[in-house]
Amino acid sequence: MFRAPNLLTVPGDPLAGFLLAAPGGDMKRAAWAATASLCFYGAGLLLNDAADYQEDLQARPDRPLPSGRATRRSVSLLGAVLIALGAILCAQLGPMASRVGLALIAAILLYNFGVKKIPVAGPLTMGACRGLSVLLGAAAASTTPAFFPQVLIAALTILAYIAAVTQLARHETAPERTGRWRSLHVGVLVAGYLVFLALAPPLNSTAWLGFIGAGLTSILLGLTAAYRLIVYPAKMAKAVEERWSEDERVGVSEATIAGGVFPATIGLLISNLLFVQAAFCMSAAWNMPTLWMGAALIALWPVNRMVGRVFYSS
Repeated sequence: MFRAPNLLTVPGDPLAGFLLAAPGGDMKRAAWAATASLCFYGAGLLLNDAADYQEDLQARPDRPLPSGRATRRSVSLLGAVLIALGAILCAQLGPMASRVGLALIAAILLYNFGVKKIPVAGPLTMGACRGLSVLLGAAAASTTPAFFPQVLIAALTILAYIAAVTQLARHETAPERTGRWRSLHVGVLVAGYLVFLALAPPLNSTAWLGFIGAGLTSILLGLTAAYRLIVYPAKMAKAVEERWSEDERVGVSEATIAGGVFPATIGLLISNLLFVQAAFCMSAAWNMPTLWMGAALIALWPVNRMVGRVFYSS
């Protein structure tokens, strides 16, 4: 229920916001912000499963709630406890962090119980949850934080990226409906990075190399995902049509091939967030400890991929 691979991508949001706002700040505050984000994220996942119970009965009967391994009441109660813990942690970080935390709680509830099924509003609200996590890190950097341009651009880039991925994930059981959304995430990253470079303060050589390295890797992984969803299904469908008899290819189409690679591709796109976060963290690399924090996020990527082979991501 906690989407174990995805949990590894959560601390990087507030960490990026914190380092962009105050690269020399007290890292204990960053750790508290990351813990609060984990609480909120876990609560969001639990409430999401509670809200999706009826749909999962049909489409995903093996998950904990439909299979009877957990009850909606216990899941909802644990979600409420995690929200309360996250709010308490935010309150310890100051009034601004507390306000951002309340906004994050509102976004989580709005998504799960309001706009999830609405085509554009749902994905944007999910993205807002991640963007607010970036702002939570920035708010934790000081008792009187300022949301500098680089913080806002990073938050908006992550918001838009997750919105694009969520739009894809909404059609996990019907990938033929994704259409034009299959490569949107790549455009979001390219645009976000270019705006960041244009408006953020000049980067030193270390920060520049770290930002470009992690950023380009995230774009390449995004292109890989787009290839899986656009080019690969079409090529395989054509090969099947050419080599298989009419009876053999019954039920095999471009849509069904895309459906076969869809869950793993969504997992890849979610894991790619680690490189996006690392790029923003490394852009604040005015000293080696800061640089290593970005490197630590990158080191989590292979761990995420290995865990993703055991636990589902979407």
